[in-house]
Amino acid sequence: MVLFGAASLFCFVYGVIAGQDGSGYIVAGIMLLFGFISNIRTFMHRNQMSEAGSSADGPIRQVGTDDELEKAIAAEKALIYKHSPTCPISRAAFDQVIRFAKKYPTVPIHMIDVVRQRGLSQSAAKKLAIRHESPQAIVVTNGKPVWNASHYEITVDALAAQLV
Repeated sequence: MVLFGAASLFCFVYGVIAGQDGSGYIVAGIMLLFGFISNIRTFMHRNQMSEAGSSADGPIRQVGTDDELEKAIAAEKALIYKHSPTCPISRAAFDQVIRFAKKYPTVPIHMIDVVRQRGLSQSAAKKLAIRHESPQAIVVTNGKPVWNASHYEITVDALAAQLV
């Protein structure tokens, strides 16, 4: 990340010093700066995911296998959250899921990363007979989907109305 920041600063400063002949460097510097900002946002998002407890023992469990997906679906009542770590709308929905998890820590939440686990995400869509969307929240009760929402419909209040 530091390399991106230093490279963008160098390109931008060189472009300004070189004047019109260095306009390509200004553009390159701006592009690198946007890449740097994107990397910072991704890093912060990953930290947010780990702070949310996305480990096996935390309130939000990462689903990694078909067996784990089957167990999540078979739960008496649970939330399956399909998440894209590269999507800003998904980040906003994930913030709502985290807030819900903190407010209601006993509700099982199972997360599927739709980028890294595309096959698992498609498997969930097929098994639950619900068209894939991302982000997507699916409430399951005893093996059956009973409610689902996507995008900005995923809120703490909407989740609580279905799960609490």
